[in-house]
Amino acid sequence: MPALPLLWRAPLARARALTGLRAALVSGDPAALTAAVEVIDGAVSAALRALALPRGVIARIEVADFGRGWAGRKLADCHLLFDRSVLARRLDAARYPDDTLRTWTHESLHARQSFTGEYARFAATTSGYEEGLAEALARLVLRAGNDMHIRDESYAYFTGAYRALAVAVGVEEEALLRNLWRAAPGDVRAVFVDTVDDSRRAAGSPPFTTAERGRLQAIGDTLFATNRAALASDVRMLIQTWRVVFR
Repeated sequence: MPALPLLWRAPLARARALTGLRAALVSGDPAALTAAVEVIDGAVSAALRALALPRGVIARIEVADFGRGWAGRKLADCHLLFDRSVLARRLDAARYPDDTLRTWTHESLHARQSFTGEYARFAATTSGYEEGLAEALARLVLRAGNDMHIRDESYAYFTGAYRALAVAVGVEEEALLRNLWRAAPGDVRAVFVDTVDDSRRAAGSPPFTTAERGRLQAIGDTLFATNRAALASDVRMLIQTWRVVFR
């Protein structure tokens, strides 16, 4: 397995790269911005490869003022978009400069494969399956680095739901997330029950009954509903909710 990139291993090198990105975002110098983006994107891509979560093919990376409130987006045509103003504001917040790398990693995890035809439909109704997966894995990737500082606010309800699920069904959270990562964006809901079942059986538990499978999907659709994205996460309550599967 390849080593983690320098930006993950060396806080000083990471600080220089993020400072360079901020300067380029503020100045608007196209050449400086291209160079800074190459440094950040190269490090993110290398970190994902090192942790066996490689990114798929990217058509283009665009950094501009989109003005929609988000920091990053991955489009169906394999373009990665990052909002210049949002990133610049984040880099001004000295306490959490590595949030920019978290966002870049999150969007790159969406880019593991092309979106399926079901992506738009499920993004409107149960986006937490995919967003929670990408965010939980992004945090895992950054925590593999040396002295990285990130907030736990983005999609906290969905990441808490995955953490609680792992506890409730008796599996390692990272193993479950990696198994779900194999599904293309748009297919995570479709493989969810089978993947949790396979992960649980690999850990030595019996397979779900038909009734348990139905309850698992229904609870997943409730907890990963798009309209829950901004809710606060109470992992203890979420564990109890998932345990309804076995009643």
